[in-house]
Amino acid sequence: MKQFIAKFGGHVSAVAVPLLVIGGLLLVLGIWSPQTGQELAGEEVWTCSMHPQVRLPKPGRCPICGMTLVRVSQLASEQKRMEQQAGLVTEPAAYREVFKEIRTVGKLDYNEARVAFITARIAGRVDRVYADFTGVKVKKNNHLVDIYSPDLYQTQAELIRTLEAAEKATGDRRFYTAAIEASRTKLRLLGILPEQIAEIEKTGKVQTHLTVYAPIGGVVIEKNIREQQYVAEGDMLYRIAELDPLWLYLDIYE
Repeated sequence: MKQFIAKFGGHVSAVAVPLLVIGGLLLVLGIWSPQTGQELAGEEVWTCSMHPQVRLPKPGRCPICGMTLVRVSQLASEQKRMEQQAGLVTEPAAYREVFKEIRTVGKLDYNEARVAFITARIAGRVDRVYADFTGVKVKKNNHLVDIYSPDLYQTQAELIRTLEAAEKATGDRRFYTAAIEASRTKLRLLGILPEQIAEIEKTGKVQTHLTVYAPIGGVVIEKNIREQQYVAEGDMLYRIAELDPLWLYLDIYE
């Protein structure tokens, strides 16, 4: 009898395992099926707005997230309400240019490449100022200032004496030619224009004042001289800037 029961019990266990598996599958299909027989029959079926795959025959809570179940007929409206509440916006994926608007502060300034610094090439006294205030517009080669300089007088006198000696020389003139060119170079370095040097050589008259010209056209943005002021070699006289184009400097941080 014990032997029979053991065999019978073993037989029942072997059959029960597949039955339990099949029963579990049926139960899962009854919960997770998107459309059950009850739903087809028109009976109320409850689902979760977060997990719409859940299908249960009565209200309660979602076995996955614990949210309150809603009727399947209300699922679409409930999902729409949740999207609006969360501020969720969707649109089709597409290729486009990505940009971001950044509000910042900045300033307009002069083009650094178009700013001229005018310095005194010779020491002397300012006897006349043509561009006499900041903001005045000047054109290229306009007169800016006249400077009286003894050094300028001496360099011109040296050129004239060398020219006179060269005319009277009867021998080798190479020394005088080199001396004349050296005097011309000194004058050019002082800011005397080539046509002014030619006029000095032609007339034999010495100029007492050095006229400083505007190297570019623009606006005087800095003026550091006054009439009767003494200046040294290298002193800043003017700063002139072209205003077209201007530069825009912006402070944009990471």
